[in-house]
Amino acid sequence: MITNFDNYNYALYLCKPDNNRTQIATISYTDLSYKPCFRNVDELEIDINYIEPIPQGNIINPIFDLIKGHFFIQMDIKDGDSVIKTQFFVINTPSVQGVDVDKKHVLAYSLEYLWNKKLLRSYKQESGLLYDFVGTNGILNYVFTNKLNGVWSIGTVSESLKNIYRSFDFPSSKLLEIVRDLEKVYSCVFVFHTDTYIVDVIALSEYGSDMGLYLSENNYIKHIQKEEKFEQLVTRLFVYGKNNKTIAGKNITGQLYVDNFSAFKNLTYMSQSLLDALNVYDILLANNNGIYQGYLESLTSYQDTLLTKQNELKDLNSTLIQYQINENSEIKQPDSTGQTYTYWYNLEQTQKSLISAKESEITIVQGDIDSVNANIVILNATLSYANNFTADQMKELSNFIFEDTMTISEIDDELALYNEAVYQVNKKATIPTDFSIDVVSFLDLVEGKPDWSKLNIGDYMTVNYSRMNDINNITVRLVGYSHNPINNSLQLEFSTTDQFNADYYYMTQMWQSSQQTSNIVDVERSDYRLYYDAQGNLIYVGDSLDSSTNTITLPDGSIIGANGLIMRDNDNSVSQMRILGDRILFTENNWADVSVGIDGSGIHAINIDGVNITGSTITGGNIIGSVLTGGVINVITDIHVGKNLYLGSTETLATTKTIYFNDYMNIVAKADSGWVIQFNCGYLDFIGSIRGAWGFSGASVSGLENSGYATETWVTLGYQPKISGATGSFTTADSKTVTVSNGIITSIT
Repeated sequence: MITNFDNYNYALYLCKPDNNRTQIATISYTDLSYKPCFRNVDELEIDINYIEPIPQGNIINPIFDLIKGHFFIQMDIKDGDSVIKTQFFVINTPSVQGVDVDKKHVLAYSLEYLWNKKLLRSYKQESGLLYDFVGTNGILNYVFTNKLNGVWSIGTVSESLKNIYRSFDFPSSKLLEIVRDLEKVYSCVFVFHTDTYIVDVIALSEYGSDMGLYLSENNYIKHIQKEEKFEQLVTRLFVYGKNNKTIAGKNITGQLYVDNFSAFKNLTYMSQSLLDALNVYDILLANNNGIYQGYLESLTSYQDTLLTKQNELKDLNSTLIQYQINENSEIKQPDSTGQTYTYWYNLEQTQKSLISAKESEITIVQGDIDSVNANIVILNATLSYANNFTADQMKELSNFIFEDTMTISEIDDELALYNEAVYQVNKKATIPTDFSIDVVSFLDLVEGKPDWSKLNIGDYMTVNYSRMNDINNITVRLVGYSHNPINNSLQLEFSTTDQFNADYYYMTQMWQSSQQTSNIVDVERSDYRLYYDAQGNLIYVGDSLDSSTNTITLPDGSIIGANGLIMRDNDNSVSQMRILGDRILFTENNWADVSVGIDGSGIHAINIDGVNITGSTITGGNIIGSVLTGGVINVITDIHVGKNLYLGSTETLATTKTIYFNDYMNIVAKADSGWVIQFNCGYLDFIGSIRGAWGFSGASVSGLENSGYATETWVTLGYQPKISGATGSFTTADSKTVTVSNGIITSIT
C-alpha cells in the first residue's frame, strides 16, 4: 500500500455490509484505478498480492482471504493525512489470478450500485412529486420508505424541482433504472453521498461550476482525442407524453415534432438559398409567435370557462338524477319521499329547463373554442414548410432531417411536454462530441496541488488545443476521469452531452428495452392513435358499465341509463315504456304520470283496453271492452257502465245471480218457480216512477204515495201524502184504483 504520501492519495479499508470495518481492515494494494462518472456509478479497481514484502521478509497478506464479494470498501481520498472525501464501494467481482504472481483483482462499484438489486413493482401514480417534503405524495418518499427501509434519506433538492408534478408508471423496474429515468424526466442529477447515505437531487442547469481549470498543450495535455458521433445527432424530435399525448396543440406549426437544424446551418453544409429560406422562416415564426400565443391564451380562457360550465352542468344533472330517483321511489311506494310523484316530476321538468339553458351556454363557448382552433389551423397552414420553401429547398433540407422519437410517459401536461421537447431537441441537435484527454497527472504532483480541488465530476473547464480550430478555448463539462496513482496516469473525459461513454449508455437502454419485449407490441403510431382515441368508448370482456354515470342511446331513441331502460317511439316520443327494477311502466305524456304499471303484485292501470284477462285481480281504473275470466274485480271507486250490464250469459240463465251491498243486504235473481227477484233485508224505496204492467201477489206494502204516477206499477213522488196505517187506496195515472188493507192489496179496479 502507498502510505505517508505528502500528496494526493487513497486509503482503503475493508468493511462488512454493515459498514463496520473488519478486524484487519487496511487494504495494501499494488495497483489502483479510480473512475468516477457523471450520472453513473463510480468504479474502483485494485490488485492485492498474496505475498506482501516487509523489511523482515515476505509474509502472506492478511487481508487477502478476507476480501469477499458484497463486502464494502471505504475509500478515503486524502491530501497528505487530511481526508478530502470519503466514499464507499461494494465489491462486485473479486477474482484470483496466479502462477507468476498470485494476486486478487477486485472490481467494486460505488454503493448506490446496490439500488440496481432492488425492484419497484406495480407502482403507479397519476400525479406525484419527485419528493414530498410535507406529505408522502412523492415517488422518492415511497422508494426510501418501502424499498430502502429508511437506510437512505433525501438531502438537498433544487427549488426548481420541488413543485413539478409528473405521472409515474413502473410495472417492474430496478431502482437505479428509475433514477436514470427521473434524471431524464426532471433534467436533474442524483448525487449519492455513500458515507452518509444521503441523496441530493440537483437541477442539471444548476449542477457544476467553472472552477477555473485550464487545459492546453502548454500545461497538462499530453494527448487529445475528439470523437463526433453523428449517429446520435437528432434534428427532428417527435415527443409523446402520457397516454400518447402530443405537442401539436402547443406547437405553433401544429406538428407532432420540433426541428433544430443548427448543427448544419452554415455554408459548410447548406446552400445559400436554403440558409436564406431558413432565416426568413425563423423570422416568420418569431413574427407570428405573438399571434399564436394570443390564440393559446384565448383557448385557455375559453377552456376554463367551458370547464366551469361543464362542472355546473354536472351539478345540475346530479340534482336531476336525485329528482328522478325520488320519482322512482314514488312509483315503487307512494308517499315514500314525503311528496307526490307529481311534485318531483314538476321539479324534474324545471331542472331539465335549467340543463337545457346550460347546454346552450356550453354550445356558445364551444363555438368560441372552435373559432380559435380554426384560426390556429389557418396559421399552421401559413407556417407550413410547403408554403415557405421551394421544392428544391425541401429536397435539400430532407438531407438534414435526422428523426428520433421520445416518449416521456411521466408528463401529461401538453405545455410541459412541448417545453421538454424544445429542451431535448436543442440538446440533441448539437453534434454529440466526446473528448478524451490524457494529461500530466497533476494529482500526483505537488506543483499541481492548486488544481486538485478543481477536478470535480460535473464541473466545467476550458480546453484549448491550438492545432485544432474547433478546440480553441471551448468550455466543456467533465463527465468522468480515470486516475491511477501507481503509474501516475490521469485521463479526463468530457462531453457536449450529459454523459460520456454513450455506447455503454445506449447498450444499457437497449438492454432495458429487451427486458420488456414480451409486453410490447410494435404498431404504427397512427394506428395506436386511432386506438387511443377510441379506447374510452370500448367495453372490455369482464367490465361492468355503471349506468349512473353512463348512458347508452339506441338507434330508435331508447335509452339505458340511471332511470333504467326507457324505450320510446321516435314518431311519438311522449309515449314511452320503462323497465325500472322489478317494474314495467308506461306513460302517454312523457312521464307526467304513469298510465300502466306492472309488478309482481299485479297490473296497475288507468285503462285496460280490449284485453282478455284470465284469473287476475284488477284494482281501480277503467276496464274497457275486456273479457275477464275468473278472478276477482276490486273497485274502490265507482263503476260506470256506458251501455249494458250483463250478469251471466244465455248459457247461465238457470244460475242464481246475487248482488251484494254488504254482509246483510243483497238482491238475488232466481230461476226457480219462475223468474223471481228477491230483495233481502231493508225496504224497496222508489224515488221516481215505475212503469209497465205490474201487480202485487200476497205482498205487504206500506208507504205508498197517493200522488204517485203508475201504470199498473207504482212509484212514490214527492213523498207526500203518506198512506197511514198501510190501509187505504190510491189512484193510478190510468184511473185504476188500488185498495190496500193492512198492507195487503185487496183490489185493483
